[in-house]
Amino acid sequence: MAKDKAEMKADSILIPNQGVMTIDKKKKKAALTWYVFLLPSFIGILLFMVYPIVESFRLSFYQSNGTIENFIGFSNFQLVLTSKTFWNSVWNTFFIAFFQIALTIPLGFIFASMINSVRRGGKTFLKLFTSCRMSHP
Repeated sequence: MAKDKAEMKADSILIPNQGVMTIDKKKKKAALTWYVFLLPSFIGILLFMVYPIVESFRLSFYQSNGTIENFIGFSNFQLVLTSKTFWNSVWNTFFIAFFQIALTIPLGFIFASMINSVRRGGKTFLKLFTSCRMSHP
């Protein structure tokens, strides 16, 4: 009997006016607290990110003038995918992205190596270079 009371004390915490709260109840309460704090973030993500994506996908199957929607199925997709302007835009996007990566990464390594190899004034140059980047958006 005394051993059972000792085990009960080890597994529970006495809270005044509330009785005994077991460790499992305390863990559940802590988890619930985290969910309560995260709930506004989840609502914001759903409201401002997920809903617009789902609504845009739904609207892509309709022809609309702003008030009246007519279901047209995949006709919008067919129109876009057969458009020369669309494929020109896709090509331009990949072209710019490729050369942006192909130029900026090697230039970054070159400038970093040059700054690292300078013995006198290298730290001063580095401070001036980074402060200019931080002061302008």
